[in-house]
Amino acid sequence: MKLDYTIFESLHNPQGAKNTASWADVCRMLQDVPAFPSKAAQPLIKLGTFDNSSRGQGSSLTAISGVEIDYDAGNVTAHSAAKLLRQAGIECVICSTYTSRMDCPKWRVFAPTSRTLPAELRTYLVSALDGVLGNIAARESYTPKQTFFYGRNPDTSYVFLHLKGEFVDVALKDAANAAYLADKRAQRQREELAATTCLRAETQRNRKAAGRLVVGQVSPIDEFNNSHDVRSILKTHGYRESGKKFIAPTSQSGMAGVVILQGDDGRERAFSHHSNDPIADGLAHDAFDLFCILDHGGDEWAAIQAAAKLLTTAKGESLHSHNRNAYRQAQQAAKAQAALDKLKGVAV
Repeated sequence: MKLDYTIFESLHNPQGAKNTASWADVCRMLQDVPAFPSKAAQPLIKLGTFDNSSRGQGSSLTAISGVEIDYDAGNVTAHSAAKLLRQAGIECVICSTYTSRMDCPKWRVFAPTSRTLPAELRTYLVSALDGVLGNIAARESYTPKQTFFYGRNPDTSYVFLHLKGEFVDVALKDAANAAYLADKRAQRQREELAATTCLRAETQRNRKAAGRLVVGQVSPIDEFNNSHDVRSILKTHGYRESGKKFIAPTSQSGMAGVVILQGDDGRERAFSHHSNDPIADGLAHDAFDLFCILDHGGDEWAAIQAAAKLLTTAKGESLHSHNRNAYRQAQQAAKAQAALDKLKGVAV
């Protein structure tokens, strides 16, 4: 079986090189690695491929040919881990890391998949593999774009164990599927809640904005939503389309965590599952919301004013000018009415 993997010369160089080799060849490479003068001098490997072979900002993991587990706690030996993995019947390699010592074992697991898989499945396979080990994996094992050093420390003995068995996606299919389905259920629940909650939030926002309008004025919020779509706004702000989803420019995982939901009113709204995304606040956002958050830091009044200056009426007049004139006319009408009422002896 041939698998695609990526090698990076150093931690500081985000540009890697895609390679294709048999799993047996990868095993020999990990077994016969040279010694390096320091941890930082080692190359890094990823059992997968990236956009343009880069793990830099804005790139994402596109596919995987295996998963990696990192163990740093120093309490469980590589041989103890091998016993658990052998019992589970998993094909993999376990090798010690650069800072591993006899009294503080640290090691890494490389487990190939039976075929190239979508990158989004990696988390579930890592979770299933970590479950076999007793959930002891270092947190970075779950980071999709994480790459891993490989090499020998000339001052310590190098542990290399090659276990025979089934590919990780075959051996742990049931556990990975269970994790996948549970996560998808949780995502759907969050999205359903967001879709419901956003309508209440939009209603409150629109009522607040409507309270500022006088006769003859047009709502900049409604007009903005009628003339803009969420997909275009996301792209303008660096969100990258990935299938039916988007990847936030702030995403560290490189996974597509922004979904497009369609409400009962037929309008599309964006909902983000990313943890560090400015639009990830538990709500689904229409075009004006995105304009408010991404262009105006959440300042609703500033967004309304900016939208009014940006939009035009059918006569080519800016909405800002149209509403200003409508306001003046309403003020003049109110003064005229007040004068008329006064002449009639009506207390004002």
